[in-house]
Amino acid sequence: MLLENTFSFEDPDIIAAVAYELRRPGFELAFVRHREAVYYTRFPQNAKAPSSAVIKLLQNIFEIKMDLSFFILRNKIYTTSEFSYQDHGMVKVLAKKVHFGLQAVHLPEANDVLHHFHFVSVAADEEIICSSRFRSELIPRDPSMIYGEEQIENELVKLTLSQARGSVLHDYDRPIAAVLVNPQGQPEWWCVNSSSKNKSLHAEVNLIQGVYESQKGKIPQGFSIYVTHKPCKMCAGMIFDACEDSAKIQLRYLNNVTGCRSRWTVLDVFASKNLLNT
Repeated sequence: MLLENTFSFEDPDIIAAVAYELRRPGFELAFVRHREAVYYTRFPQNAKAPSSAVIKLLQNIFEIKMDLSFFILRNKIYTTSEFSYQDHGMVKVLAKKVHFGLQAVHLPEANDVLHHFHFVSVAADEEIICSSRFRSELIPRDPSMIYGEEQIENELVKLTLSQARGSVLHDYDRPIAAVLVNPQGQPEWWCVNSSSKNKSLHAEVNLIQGVYESQKGKIPQGFSIYVTHKPCKMCAGMIFDACEDSAKIQLRYLNNVTGCRSRWTVLDVFASKNLLNT
């Protein structure tokens, strides 16, 4: 029997009961508890996108709870979704722990316990990509320009130099840029980092999610991604899951990054021969 005065949110029965309370047929669920609040999102099960219930949860917590996000995301995230590289990578960079494959269970004896919590939806169920006010917009291809590989790299550097700087690191966006290049070697879309306010909005995430919103599909085989810095685990996971053929991703980066968040990413493991430091 679950006793109201001895409950713990870490109790598997409580977690399963919360999942049952928040479930909706046809949707995956993700939630995290901070103090008396349970923040949650749902995501359409059949949406094949560079997003998920977990990603929506993380991105929207940064969006609406910016000042509290660090404290909220120190807690374990629970999701009914199965493991994905994009979810795992984003949690590794932005949060602490995640429990995949949670089962929702109806436990009537938990009803009194659930009344202790305030349930807060952080995004509309049907939302696929977080509609962030901080997202860097895509810069479309200029059809009058013909680029070689060196010119693409030079343009990436120019984009980073155009980003406004502040006096404190967290007051401005890190100078990082990314571009999607078609099989003919022509840039299709450019994007820059905008993560100073929403920590999820790295250049690669802005690019991948922006391209999805524009084209409503995965990145076709034969396309390449150029980026100024080696992708972190979050960006690598999103790139890996967003491509039609993940084993044949062509990714080039100008600057190697050796920190723990960029070492041994999913791209290092499964696409190392196509991951080039130029």
